[in-house]
Amino acid sequence: MVSLTMVPIDALLSKEVNAFIVQHKHASVAELMLRMPVFTVDSRWIAAQIEGWQKASQKLPLWASTENIIYPIRLSMEQCSSERTAHYKSTLMSGERLVDLTGGFGVDSFYLSKSFNEVIYIEQQEDLAEIAAHNFSTLNQNNIVVKTADSDEYLKDIAEKIDVIFLDPARRKEMRKVYKLSDCEPNVVALQSFYFSKADVILIKTSPMLDITEATRQLTGIKEIHVVSVDNECKEVLYLLEKNYSGKATYICAHDYKKQLQLFSFTIAAEQAVTLSYSAPLAYLYEPNPSILKAGGFNSITQKYEVFKLHASSHLYTSASEVSDFPGRTFKIKETVGYSKKDIQAAVPGGKANIQTRNFPDSVEAIRKKTGLKDGGNIFIFATTLHDLSKVLLICEKI
Repeated sequence: MVSLTMVPIDALLSKEVNAFIVQHKHASVAELMLRMPVFTVDSRWIAAQIEGWQKASQKLPLWASTENIIYPIRLSMEQCSSERTAHYKSTLMSGERLVDLTGGFGVDSFYLSKSFNEVIYIEQQEDLAEIAAHNFSTLNQNNIVVKTADSDEYLKDIAEKIDVIFLDPARRKEMRKVYKLSDCEPNVVALQSFYFSKADVILIKTSPMLDITEATRQLTGIKEIHVVSVDNECKEVLYLLEKNYSGKATYICAHDYKKQLQLFSFTIAAEQAVTLSYSAPLAYLYEPNPSILKAGGFNSITQKYEVFKLHASSHLYTSASEVSDFPGRTFKIKETVGYSKKDIQAAVPGGKANIQTRNFPDSVEAIRKKTGLKDGGNIFIFATTLHDLSKVLLICEKI
């Protein structure tokens, strides 16, 4: 049986195989596997190059546009950072040396190396490390040192000064759902004292599925929490830890929307000190971007922008005049109607609308069933609860 742990780089880059990959890079991989010609390289490696390129064309355009990049079989491309989130990390720190304990496909190492004189990439899987080394060279990023090792063992022996330790802990294989950092590997909660003995700064990347409040209980020295979204989808949460830091964490909501970065920051103390002002729906409706919703800056946003909240738990905002720089989606309110089939159908004569619920007893599916509205069109309906506890539907157009 052909080993898939040995990366056949030369064979994949051979004229015949590479021409086949390029010719079929837009093809269905599943269909292609049924009629794959026989090459000297295992067909699964060829399929991985096509599938990898297809995924990279969406989230890693530099990789996709560069010739001779190799993609792995074992690593799901959905799990690696996108170029846009990796670039954001590179703006947070700079220095002499950073160690990436969970190298993977190498996207984060590549971008972080632009802010450090040297990046040490560590990966336990030999095939991934070999592919990353090849790709770093192909991309002409020559200040990354690739090591195949257990990260903890490597750190024990390293003598050089480290400015920053970066890691992206993965859920344990036996865990289906993970909500705590302590359920991930490496277990940064158990190892943070060891990491601080090697570096003064630790940057931890996590899935947005992990509970932020729980992480703040488990970690020490949190200086900043960056909640990163791209095009209205929350992608990751970053914890920037500093040795001996005892202050309060600043939450930084970063939303890369159509390659324009929206930033909003707050602290929990400031969030809790806000005295909210409420209003019935006015001319405009605002929905904060996913980073703000995930971070929980629901009250602080009313301090920076002249908007009123509809209800304490609805997380929708309104204003009489348009707030053009609000960090999220803006809608023009056409009409506010009660939750009755007759009123809703009269307000949406086309019979189509994009429905969302915020603090509302019925689901989107239940609303569609009750009203007969189909999905689509240019009308947006927000089913929500107002400050006076009335249940309403806001008929809107997106600005």
